[in-house]
Amino acid sequence: LATMPTWWCAPIEGVLAVLVTMAGAGSGAAPAPSFLFIVVDDLGFNDVGFQNDATPGQYNVMQTPTIDALAHTGVILSDYTVYKYCSPSRTQMLVGRYAYHLGAQSSNLGPTNSGCAVSDKYDLIPAALKKFAPVQYATHAFGKYNLGFYAKRFTPTYRGFDTFHGFYDGGESHFTHITPFAVWKDPGIPYWWTPADRKQYPPVGCGALVDMTNNTGAHLSPASPSLNGTFSADITTDAVVEVLTAHPEDTPIFLYVAYHAVHTPLEVPEAYSKPYESRVDDRDRQILGGMITAVDAGIGTIVQRMKARGLWDTTIVIFTTDNGGPVCLNPTASTQRGEKIQKSCGTNNYPLRGSKMTYWQGGTRGVGFVSGPLIPAAAQGTRHVGMVHQTDWYTTVLMLAGLTRAQVNATGPLPVDGIDQWAAITHAAPSPRTELVHNINSLGNEGAIRVGKWKLLKGYPSCVCYNANDGWWAPPEMGAKYEPSPIARPCEAHPCLFDLDADPEERTDLALNEPVVLQQLLERYAEMERSEVSKVAAGLCVDVPDGCVANQELGVWQPWVD
Repeated sequence: LATMPTWWCAPIEGVLAVLVTMAGAGSGAAPAPSFLFIVVDDLGFNDVGFQNDATPGQYNVMQTPTIDALAHTGVILSDYTVYKYCSPSRTQMLVGRYAYHLGAQSSNLGPTNSGCAVSDKYDLIPAALKKFAPVQYATHAFGKYNLGFYAKRFTPTYRGFDTFHGFYDGGESHFTHITPFAVWKDPGIPYWWTPADRKQYPPVGCGALVDMTNNTGAHLSPASPSLNGTFSADITTDAVVEVLTAHPEDTPIFLYVAYHAVHTPLEVPEAYSKPYESRVDDRDRQILGGMITAVDAGIGTIVQRMKARGLWDTTIVIFTTDNGGPVCLNPTASTQRGEKIQKSCGTNNYPLRGSKMTYWQGGTRGVGFVSGPLIPAAAQGTRHVGMVHQTDWYTTVLMLAGLTRAQVNATGPLPVDGIDQWAAITHAAPSPRTELVHNINSLGNEGAIRVGKWKLLKGYPSCVCYNANDGWWAPPEMGAKYEPSPIARPCEAHPCLFDLDADPEERTDLALNEPVVLQQLLERYAEMERSEVSKVAAGLCVDVPDGCVANQELGVWQPWVD
């Protein structure tokens, strides 16, 4: 730990407040802000350059000059919390409510969940902008959607986006754009196998369907077949540039740019991964590095195009992961099911405990920052140590765009859980947030909450799945040492309690040492649990025909019930 940066163990207090200076300036005082909202899929805590500023040389492996420059001229969020995996995380950001208030506390929305989608009774950010913002916004989405799409009304351009160029599901090949959630000859074959592996054990059924679409308004259309063989990050970047090239500079724009990288499968053009061969020995880490460098190059291209189009000076950049980095199975031809190994899919969350799919900090303490010319000079290059939750983006963005708190709360049946953080982030003020919900899943008898520095884990915080982990794993560039959890299935026999100020790595369970605090958090958990909305009550899923069968003739994923 002596080689790790010191900032990651900063006290956990309050975070987001920098965005509202312009929105509160009054009519005509300043142009409405534009937003570049960047999501990097499965980005681990230790997977981007600026996270290792204090460890130059061999430990600072990731080459992300554009992302680093934006972070260093913005405000890095040192206590930023996200959901533990894909779909609920994106739901929380775009809807501004906790997943457990939307019936999404245990669902990853895609073809494998057939008739499931986030309720259209709630406005996504772009729909709220269209409905309430005092000026008209252009709104565009790119990359990964993952909020459900069995009917047209749940797709991005029916939920407030003017255009959408990307894919509906939670993961796919970065080159062929075939959705991997397939019925394989052996269901245990991991979907991220290499092309050679997939050729040896080909999929049947849904494995043959392409998931890439190019929609404008009510017109839904599969993307051009010519994109087969083009890397996903390059497709996303090119689509953003095309929109920006045609966009008038006097109209504010909301760009939701959700790169599929660095999500598995580990694939990237060799030009991006080749430089890492001299930086780290592990091949997975080399490819992972190439993937984040490809994203970095894309972001640089987008920023330059925004500058050329006269949009940059009024743009706020939000950069976030959706969850912590995963671990993987190591597939073997003999078993076709894989053997659990203590390494990640190239990603890394060290020194935090755990991974994607877990409530440990490695799964939920996200990489994030705000940046752009609208960040006050005094705040540029700082780290905000206050508590920020990803639901806060919803409220913060909308209030920066000129909405009132009443209008923000009018975007759905339940009021928002997000808090306006702009003033806190940009003016080094205490966070208005003092507690948060990681998740509450009463059916699964598990969940986690934060109150101040205290974190309560109720039930087993991980899962028996291919990409979850309870221990601490150093990256290959730091020796790849793995420390397993000292207890099998921790927090299952009794709740766990951690002091994140003193113990950000979650090594010492204080449940038996702090009975009063434990009881207080259990009571708060029970109070929060009373507002849980079940999947049935939320209308998250309905019975519909099999989407795989319905889309076989077309060969691409599209809404299939209308």
